[in-house]
Amino acid sequence: MHDADGEYLFEGLEPGDYCIKFLLDEDMVASPADAGTDDAADSDGIAEGDVVRDGVTYQAVKTVATTLTMLVSRI
Repeated sequence: MHDADGEYLFEGLEPGDYCIKFLLDEDMVASPADAGTDDAADSDGIAEGDVVRDGVTYQAVKTVATTLTMLVSRI
């Protein structure tokens, strides 16, 4: 889940390298890396092949690894 600005919150994570994996329905296509002019806004997803869950086939796409170095709290 994400907020209205498209930002995610992951609580309780220790510093380290993380990526996010998305499962896309068969009829969906991930946008290409470096789409558009704002590199911070596109996901640069990396295709990882198909995944079958409960008899449904999805395309697995993950983000590049991001290093979490400290917890930042926003109010």
